[in-house]
Amino acid sequence: MKINHIHLESCSSTQEKMKDLNVSNLNTLVTCDNQTKGYGRNNNIWDFIGNSLACSFTLDPHIPILLTTIEIAVIIKMFFQKKITTKETIKLKWPNDIFFNDKKCGGIIIDLISIGNNQKAVIGLGLNFSSNSKYSFLPIDISNLLIKDLAYEMYSYILNNRLETNNIIKMFNNDCLHMNQEVIIDKQSGKFIGLSENGEALLLSNEKIITVTTGRLNINSNL
Repeated sequence: MKINHIHLESCSSTQEKMKDLNVSNLNTLVTCDNQTKGYGRNNNIWDFIGNSLACSFTLDPHIPILLTTIEIAVIIKMFFQKKITTKETIKLKWPNDIFFNDKKCGGIIIDLISIGNNQKAVIGLGLNFSSNSKYSFLPIDISNLLIKDLAYEMYSYILNNRLETNNIIKMFNNDCLHMNQEVIIDKQSGKFIGLSENGEALLLSNEKIITVTTGRLNINSNL
């Protein structure tokens, strides 16, 4: 599967660079060695640490679209779980965060762009490999590896391993950081019991199931 790979020494944001390109229908990957103004959901700042991964790439969105970010998180987990040098398991936090040793080490954002009558998803990924940071990191041996080559390998893996809806939900639920824990999503609270078929969070509260489409999830350690 042909990939158009654009690598930059430095850029403000791979996500913004990607949106400035005329990507047409090509599978396009943008990587950089230094990202100066990376951001996550709701424009939260993402600090770039040296020897870490900052990239953006295009995909056909999953249908339903809400599952796209979750699908990519699951596939990224599959890819990197084989490469980490310890026995710990990578965990996922709804809807877009990647955790290791109970701390965030990466995140995913998604923007939709129109190409003719079709939509493409532009996926942004930040993933920390450096132990010299305040964040958690994935313990991967990158001593003989260029980050841009790792990104290319990961993108190829994603393109060749897209998942059906039922598998996305099953695998996310299995790897969920907060399954069966009390959580708060904005003003909604309850026990997180999994995903709906559309990728929404399902919370059990007062013997009723609440469906939450979007929001910031916090694990409620006081309950």
